[in-house]
Amino acid sequence: MTHFDTLRLNMVNSQLLPNAITSKELLNAFRILKRENFVPVSQQLHAYIDRDIKIDAETSNKSARFILDPMVQAKLIQAANIQPTDIVLDIACATGYSTALISKIANVVVGIEADENIANIANANIEQQEIDNAVIVNGSFTEGYKKEAPFDVILINGLIEEVPQTLFDQLAEGGRLVSIVVSDTSSINATLGHAYISHKTNGVIATRMVFDASPSKLTEFNKIVEFSL
Repeated sequence: MTHFDTLRLNMVNSQLLPNAITSKELLNAFRILKRENFVPVSQQLHAYIDRDIKIDAETSNKSARFILDPMVQAKLIQAANIQPTDIVLDIACATGYSTALISKIANVVVGIEADENIANIANANIEQQEIDNAVIVNGSFTEGYKKEAPFDVILINGLIEEVPQTLFDQLAEGGRLVSIVVSDTSSINATLGHAYISHKTNGVIATRMVFDASPSKLTEFNKIVEFSL
């Protein structure tokens, strides 16, 4: 067993299991996938710590890119209750780790990354893992991927201010959208959030809170500030 194998097992035992991650398929995905292969070489020694891992993006008009804290990532995916027949849209997939995890559970998964350079890295990572039911596309987080809609599950990897209607429109009937929304956008330091799962039933969206989390923020989902005279 390598050093990273030990760290991976410890991550599952100390971060996921104590936080009510019970899905056998999901736990197995975390045990199998080598998280260290999805982070920059300079950060591989920190691949299994319980925090987001930042990844530099060269384009200044996009939010900083990151791989979610393993526990938050696991909670998001488990909340979505992904089935073997589901088609999943994985938004803000960064280097593809979340997409790779979901690929072990779903039928098909499409990962979206807004930064072209990082999207290329994600595609290379997916190919290196020989995953044949996942693809990474370079595109807008808030516009989703209409070409392959509707989706049974849409998952947003990061803290956001609001879910655009465009994404709800891409949910299939009976579909689920999981997001972490800022609890108070008026706060100067709006970093606290609540994770919600939204279900579409007969075209109507019903949302409930499932847990609290404070991951890194995706500024692409910031509310548009309207000024009035």
